[in-house]
Amino acid sequence: MNEGFKFMKPCANWKRAIALQAVQDLETDGQTSLKEHLAHCAGCSEYLREMRSLSRDLTSLETRSQPEAPLILHNRIETSLRKNRPTVPVFGFAAVLRIQ
Repeated sequence: MNEGFKFMKPCANWKRAIALQAVQDLETDGQTSLKEHLAHCAGCSEYLREMRSLSRDLTSLETRSQPEAPLILHNRIETSLRKNRPTVPVFGFAAVLRIQ
């Protein structure tokens, strides 16, 4: 570990606001206050960068993780549905037409 590197912790009372800002869910009043705080707090500024990065990564993961069924499975299901489709007998269909 680099001894010259010092991790700056975010202020405990700002963590929630920072998390909301990272996902663009912080109200306007809160944004103004947070912006003023971030101007002089390196720990919270770094925490916001990390939270934004994490949010982007998770969003990207969500959109890529929707599995798609293999084409062969799709074809088997379609074939099975066609084979098992109920059919109306021709004489039954004609009788229905006469009643109307």
